[in-house]
Amino acid sequence: MFADSQFQELFVPVALGVVVVLLVVMGVLARRRAKAAAVAASRLGAGSALACVLDGDLDGARRILEGVVRSAAGRTPDAIVGLVSVLRVQSEWGLALELMERLALDHSVPWLTALRVRLALDMGESGRAIELVEGDPSVPTLLAVAAYARAGRWQDAHACYRKRTARKGRDKEAEANLIAGVAMELHRGGDERGAKRALKRAQGLSQSSLLVLMADHALGGTDPDED
Repeated sequence: MFADSQFQELFVPVALGVVVVLLVVMGVLARRRAKAAAVAASRLGAGSALACVLDGDLDGARRILEGVVRSAAGRTPDAIVGLVSVLRVQSEWGLALELMERLALDHSVPWLTALRVRLALDMGESGRAIELVEGDPSVPTLLAVAAYARAGRWQDAHACYRKRTARKGRDKEAEANLIAGVAMELHRGGDERGAKRALKRAQGLSQSSLLVLMADHALGGTDPDED
């Protein structure tokens, strides 16, 4: 009887001790497996991640690139940008933005600002995109124009296009769309005369461009006798 009661008294602390040991062992093993998986992923490299993307396996590409980025040696701009590209497709914009901002603190390369502009536009932050555009003249022209257009600043978009594009390199349809955007912007601001003139100028470049047709509908057509 005494032995049974003594066993019962010892059973609970011993059982708890065993459980604690098992939990510790399982935690250690889990960390080792995670580390081994990260090392294995980092060894696969960006080439394997690209193969996953081509196969449509974005989750696999993400796992590989996350493993690469976790290692100090693999934390290169190319690897981070690759991971950010996958995150953009998966709409993981918050994490993508965090990675890009960290990268921007450590590296200064011409194409980095362009990626940050695209990410800002993905997130609907056109004001932030314009700040980046105005702070870095290396941002591609069409991307800079898109930032202004997304903010509804069509006059700035058109001015940016003309400033950055030589006369011989300008596309009539693209410029027609921009000027049509200017017409709608002026129309919204109450400048009907200016809006009509802008629309006629846009129509002189292209009659069938989408924004030209939209502006014509919004303004109710142009007055052929107007200057």
